[in-house]
Amino acid sequence: MNCLAVPCIVILSTLLSTHVHCFSFTLLHNNDMHARYDPVTNSCGKCPQGDDERGLCFGGFARIATVVTTARAKGSTIYLNAGDTFSGTNWHRVFGGDLAAELLNLLKPDAVSIGNHELDEDLPGFIPYLKRANFPIVCCNLNLRMTPELNNFRSLVRSTIIRKFKQNIGIIGYITPNTKYYVPYNSIGYFAEIPSINIEARKLRSQGVNIIIALGHSGFEMDKIIALRCTDVDVVIGGHSHTFLYTGSPPDIEKPEGNYPTIVTKPNGHQVPVLQAYAFTKYMGVINLVFDDYGNLINFSGKPILLDKSIPQQADIMGILASKRSRVDSMDMKEAEDRKSATRTEMIPRNSTDYDYIANIIHVAVFLLLIILLVCNDRHA
Repeated sequence: MNCLAVPCIVILSTLLSTHVHCFSFTLLHNNDMHARYDPVTNSCGKCPQGDDERGLCFGGFARIATVVTTARAKGSTIYLNAGDTFSGTNWHRVFGGDLAAELLNLLKPDAVSIGNHELDEDLPGFIPYLKRANFPIVCCNLNLRMTPELNNFRSLVRSTIIRKFKQNIGIIGYITPNTKYYVPYNSIGYFAEIPSINIEARKLRSQGVNIIIALGHSGFEMDKIIALRCTDVDVVIGGHSHTFLYTGSPPDIEKPEGNYPTIVTKPNGHQVPVLQAYAFTKYMGVINLVFDDYGNLINFSGKPILLDKSIPQQADIMGILASKRSRVDSMDMKEAEDRKSATRTEMIPRNSTDYDYIANIIHVAVFLLLIILLVCNDRHA
């Protein structure tokens, strides 16, 4: 039984007596995918050829697509992503944000926040992503005074309203202001998360939004502070810290850093689920949320699911990756050869028998030469 179960009985009784309706929806979420478009090992490295077929690898975009498509077919589903799709594999080094947007377009997220790695290459790396994205990229705490050209992209917004299930659900994005320290030539400015979220939340409330989800990339500790100090926020979905949350025995090697969800209680007693789903496409967070018509959280249930071999890989994603794979494989092979060359250069056989034998000969020869020179000098004297 979750922590809301007992209050839920009382609240539900009250709701039944006053004819207030409840509604529920399934929230899918992930974060920090880091260009793991292919499946990964259990430690989230590159899956060796053949290991995925043997059930030794996890995740990848094609499995994410299957989970999202299957859930949406059942109805009442929202899919959100908390940023850092960029960076981490040769897929991104070769194709950049263009491929990230192309694949995310197929996943059709309801909203995506910006991760710090989306800004690794400043505007030249970020703008192609904005141009191609067919989904809302949400962030309320960007200071665009020095980069006004970003205001021209319809995909980049402070928040978005999802009108589903006869409800208005607001999604507010945020990013850690520390991004300015991670990116040496970052031309974008940043405001603090909490005041920016509060301003945007009040605006959404004035537009009739009764459920607000903060979706961002500042790390688990900041996510909990946002849940506590942002009065109008009902759910927080985070990324950046690669935090694995789980209640009970975890399905693989990751050790939980807290319960899923982690519940933060505001000073007014309002309880806020804080969610994160590790990283590298290995897990998908899945939670069912029940609210009343006033936006009060009534109940919740769910857990992150491990994207293992039991989940088929969706064909359209596989097709796109297959059509582009040769360039990535070429870079992988070149890097492997470079590593071998570097290893051979570094591996001078200092401990080998040949090296010791040659070194000993040199040492003896030098020693004998010194003796001969000394003897000759004595005789000359």
